[in-house]
Amino acid sequence: MRDQLKNYQKITKKNSIQKIIIVFTLLILSFVLTTIILGFNNISYNSIGWINTADLLSYQIPWEFFRRDDWRFPITLNPNYGLDISTTITLSDNVIILNIIFKLFDYFLPNQFQFYSLWILLCFFLQGFFAFKILELYCNNKYFAFFGCLFFMISPILIDRMGMHLSLAAHWLILISIYLIKKNDIEKSNIAWSVLIFIAIFINLHLAAMIIIIFGYFVILEIKNIRTLLKFYIPLYGFIILFSLYLSGIFNYNISNTIDFGYGFYKSNLLSFFDPVGGVADKNWSYLLPDIKTSTGEKEGFAYLGLGGIFLIILFLYIIYKKKLYLKRKFFSYSFLLIGFSLFAFSNNISFADHNLVGFELNKYIYALFGIFRASGRFIWPVWYFITFFALISVYYSFGKKNSIKIIIFLLILQIADTGNAIKSFGYNHFKHTETSLNDNIWKYIANNFIYLRTTFPKDSSENLLKFGRFIVDNSFQGTDIIYISRVDRQKLADYRYRLYENLFIGKIDQKSAYIVDDNHSIQLYTIFKDSDHGFFFRDNTWILLPNSKKLMNEMDYKKLNQLRPQLVTLNKKIYPTKNRKYFGLGWYKSRSFWSDGKRSSILFSTNKKIFKTIELECEIFNFNEITKSNFEFTLNNNPINQITFKRKKNSHIIEINIPENYLKFDEYILDITNMNKTTRLDLKIAPDARLLGLKILNMKIY
Repeated sequence: MRDQLKNYQKITKKNSIQKIIIVFTLLILSFVLTTIILGFNNISYNSIGWINTADLLSYQIPWEFFRRDDWRFPITLNPNYGLDISTTITLSDNVIILNIIFKLFDYFLPNQFQFYSLWILLCFFLQGFFAFKILELYCNNKYFAFFGCLFFMISPILIDRMGMHLSLAAHWLILISIYLIKKNDIEKSNIAWSVLIFIAIFINLHLAAMIIIIFGYFVILEIKNIRTLLKFYIPLYGFIILFSLYLSGIFNYNISNTIDFGYGFYKSNLLSFFDPVGGVADKNWSYLLPDIKTSTGEKEGFAYLGLGGIFLIILFLYIIYKKKLYLKRKFFSYSFLLIGFSLFAFSNNISFADHNLVGFELNKYIYALFGIFRASGRFIWPVWYFITFFALISVYYSFGKKNSIKIIIFLLILQIADTGNAIKSFGYNHFKHTETSLNDNIWKYIANNFIYLRTTFPKDSSENLLKFGRFIVDNSFQGTDIIYISRVDRQKLADYRYRLYENLFIGKIDQKSAYIVDDNHSIQLYTIFKDSDHGFFFRDNTWILLPNSKKLMNEMDYKKLNQLRPQLVTLNKKIYPTKNRKYFGLGWYKSRSFWSDGKRSSILFSTNKKIFKTIELECEIFNFNEITKSNFEFTLNNNPINQITFKRKKNSHIIEINIPENYLKFDEYILDITNMNKTTRLDLKIAPDARLLGLKILNMKIY
């Protein structure tokens, strides 16, 4: 008995030492992978030069404002990032939980601080650790589990997200849910599932949705008593989910106004497992396999297995067909879950390579519901992980301990040979260290004298973020509307933009704000503000409007201002706004389409004093009918125009604006379009779009 006890203790000690060695090895491998991906010089907490893309800056800038702000409730509110269109760090796709943790210790942190290198290290380690735990649990072999978990640490679908969407690199959340399914029955794991769901919601909502679906399916499989399900599980976990979402600040905004275009476009392809080119990093992940042509939106559904992974799946299918192991029966119960994930990932437009096999329109309410997770292609990830685990476990039970380890090592070498070059070059392409390109002294003046940095064209994905992101990070502005977020309340955004336009039209600006002037607004704004005390500056290839700063303007600023003239128009020649935007000033939405946006929109042009009679606009007219066409009023240099003719074309309208001869006294003109419409596409339940649309200009001709 004593000898048996000693032997048991010896085995237990040996197992403990082996586990410690494996964990330590995984930690070292995680550090090596982080170094390969990120670069050694970028690992330091105070190295932020590599945070230089719009997506990476959309993590760092919200953190900068969040850390300096007071604690609020819900705790994720971040009112200074976006100002009037502020959101939570939840809707800015940030790693919410790390923002909260590090804010607690902000007093001890340096001014220049990033935690994303630590996050990447954690994601690698936790990915490997829980993959190891799952394989060990199923196979009870540490060596097989160790080599198998390496597949998951170097998976293309994981590393691909580390270059852009850092919160979505938490694939280990999916692995934990798979681990919990095997580890305990549902009654013994309620606390673990509750904590996992809570943490997932405070990391990424897409991943949280996957975890909740996996958990719900697990509950349905395990709980046979409907009464227990209705009286215990649904109320308990419903409360946990809703309370977590409430704490995350998701209910502080009208969810229906944040739904965006994308479901049916940002999807997966039937060949996504075999297509090596794509992902949000848009890389070629294979040294050996060719690209499979797919649509642009299917980058979100990138799910390349790797050559080693493809051979693993082929081997798995052979095992199922030939040997018919118990795994076929054991895992059959999960097939409905995987089919469900796959169908949602493929969406209502199912494609095979570049061929659309099935396509159908969804009911607009179903589309809106699915639109909450518009990048549905991401839901192929649980399928990738379940199938890979099934395949590895099948290999172990089919070929035995020694042979299965040899097979897995061979497949791992094949995987590294196929994807290693892409992994090695990943960081070089995505994490280059750059310095700010803003060198003029005016930026120091702005940082020292203005507490807000704004743009004259606010939207949820500002083109200015890439250029001015580092400037915002390096200086302690109290707020900015130069933002890049995944979801925005469109009603708030539209209202804010229209208030800004109304103020700009009457020459009113916030005295505490420096304004980055949109290229299309520079001519018109200078016309409005040239007699004021506000300064207009052209520095580092950017127009800047600064309240009460005219005295700082230099000769170069005035020289550039004298060159600001409306674009010269060629009579009788069509002008296409998508090709030449310089004719269009305030009040136009220049993303995806070219709609007049708000109550007033301006077209600017010059003619060298040539006489013209008509301005012809070919356009689409929002919600057009005999009543709504009276919504539009036109003025030329503030003179009202009454001779307007609307003509119907096949897929558009022609608006002929006949100009009185006595209006043609100038060589520079501003055509103002006033839209009295107050109905939006949101009001008509066409789409969650709160913009006050008027005319979508297809082309313009003056003759």
